[in-house]
Amino acid sequence: MSRFLCSALLTAALSFTLATARAQDDKNKCTIAIKGDGDVKKACDAGGIKRAKAVMKAQVKLGKDKGIKHECDDCHKDEANGNWALTKDGQEKFDKLLAAIK
Repeated sequence: MSRFLCSALLTAALSFTLATARAQDDKNKCTIAIKGDGDVKKACDAGGIKRAKAVMKAQVKLGKDKGIKHECDDCHKDEANGNWALTKDGQEKFDKLLAAIK
């Protein structure tokens, strides 16, 4: 009986760990930069939202040097709460940023 109980507890703990890891992976999964071959897409593929955010911040900094000033919430609906959906003119602003820094 104790062998069965230990087995059941181990299985439950392993299942919980895997489910938690998958939930964290889903939270970091890119949903916008999923097409093309740009730097943000490459960053998404390599490290999810965290890596893409770092690349975007670097691009925004380069843009500021060229006179294009944007904050995350200028293009994304609610960055502070992890809502990375684009605003209605977010893609247009991103395209202008890319054009300015090339």
